[in-house]
Amino acid sequence: MLARLPEGARSELGSPEQAVAMVTASAIPLGGAQVVAQFNDTPDSARLVVQLTDLDGKLRERVITLRATPEGWRLAVPDAAIDRYVAALRKPAGP
Repeated sequence: MLARLPEGARSELGSPEQAVAMVTASAIPLGGAQVVAQFNDTPDSARLVVQLTDLDGKLRERVITLRATPEGWRLAVPDAAIDRYVAALRKPAGP
């Protein structure tokens, strides 16, 4: 994702993990989150069912995948989500 962005945007976003975290946080304004189920698929992969509450109190559930890395567990972000994030970052700022 970062490699496809202009240099100025890349330097502002930092690491790939920081960039995805920033865009995800802005795309999903949360009032709260709760893990309602966990499935340990393999020793290196797990899925969580999370219940998200937005700032208006609306609930929704999502399944997220985590992968074990040498640095710890990391969120597995689908390629389609990365493509949406890149498109959002390329849009000009403003109304």
